[in-house]
Amino acid sequence: SKILKLLLETGQCDVNFTNPNNGYTALMWVSYFGCESCAKLLIEMGNADMNIRDKYGSSALLLAKAQGHTNVVNLLSNHMEKLRKKRKAMELAVVLRRSKRLAEKKQKLKE
Repeated sequence: SKILKLLLETGQCDVNFTNPNNGYTALMWVSYFGCESCAKLLIEMGNADMNIRDKYGSSALLLAKAQGHTNVVNLLSNHMEKLRKKRKAMELAVVLRRSKRLAEKKQKLKE
């Protein structure tokens, strides 16, 4: 994982590149082989997309599950949950801003 970290620090690699033969990304490979530290680096430093599917329809999470790598499954599942919560919070903020603008417009119409 030290070499991976050095490579990611350069900013010169596409972590979401897919192998033309099977559609695997770097995250899929490390999930398949159970390298939790590499998966964490790819997610945190490389912004790896966990939703990419290979040509058979498998994601990094499914590959980790199939190989019994519960540590990687937990890492990916927890990260996906954090992303869901963040997205919901952002959606709520948009709704609240719209509601506030609508209330302000109604107030101006009353005046």
